[in-house]
Amino acid sequence: MSAAQERFTGGVYRALTVQSCREHGINPLFYLADALREISSIPASEVATLTPTGWRRRLRQAAEAKRSQIAIESVVRDLTFGR
Repeated sequence: MSAAQERFTGGVYRALTVQSCREHGINPLFYLADALREISSIPASEVATLTPTGWRRRLRQAAEAKRSQIAIESVVRDLTFGR
């Protein structure tokens, strides 16, 4: 593949990624920064979680887990301090 073809292909992939992010209500810059940071630390079997759809699902699951943890801590605090 020539250098020009590689630049064109890379541009197409970037444009498709940005468009996919927009279609899923994701900030493309936030997504790309996070996905590029995460890609070196996840196993190959979980690489699908870095697609815009998988990434959004993973982000929602993390937010739900955080809400659950906060709720549990609140109940424990109430039980501990007798509120």
